[in-house]
Amino acid sequence: VQTFDYRGETRHAQPGDAFALHPDELHDGRPGTEDGYSYRIMYIAPDLIGQAIGNVSLPFVAQAVVRDRRFTNIAKCAFWVADENPNEFHRTDIVRSLADAICKIAGQPPKTARPVDVVSISNVRDHILDKLVDGISMVELEREHHMDRYSISRQFQRIFGVSPSRFVKMRRLDLAKTNIQNGKELADAAIAAGFADQSHMTRDFRKTFGVTPGLWKSLVKQSATIDHRAVEIETLQRSK
Repeated sequence: VQTFDYRGETRHAQPGDAFALHPDELHDGRPGTEDGYSYRIMYIAPDLIGQAIGNVSLPFVAQAVVRDRRFTNIAKCAFWVADENPNEFHRTDIVRSLADAICKIAGQPPKTARPVDVVSISNVRDHILDKLVDGISMVELEREHHMDRYSISRQFQRIFGVSPSRFVKMRRLDLAKTNIQNGKELADAAIAAGFADQSHMTRDFRKTFGVTPGLWKSLVKQSATIDHRAVEIETLQRSK
């Protein structure tokens, strides 16, 4: 348990809780029990939150301690992404997700910059697919499709049910699996799918599918052998 004083009150955070503390608000922190406590902390520039919600006033989470599963899951995801040397797609999606969640908790809906535009976001998706291997720049998407990055992220999630960063990751993994099935070496399959190197592909592959690309390749070969034998046996039975 963490106990802390914030805005004139003593507050307590338990395992699984998250809390949002705002700039220039004094606070302290101490163990709430003899067992001590541990936590992870992330500092986010207020102007990023402002940009993500349309440059309106910064939403204020008065209660500080948040027991909202969605917010907690987003916070956990933010820490996981931060550990993985995030690219601009990941950073955009995380800031937008956190900003939207903070707005919801604070009772301040984010400013809607524009209505959902299925055609424009579909064009963004096609753009991403065209540049999947070469690499996609968020700045390029903003310029080509006349939308800011947070609107792209928010509308992409609404229309396709997945964030742009997740979409890029899964499409590259699909391409990597195809490359491996077609006989490419793992290092070549990684580069041909748009990953920085084999270790990058292996890390994403294992976290997504639960196995390494090498083990998956071996399992695919075994499966193909079993299927081939089954066809041979069935053919012999029919010939009799």
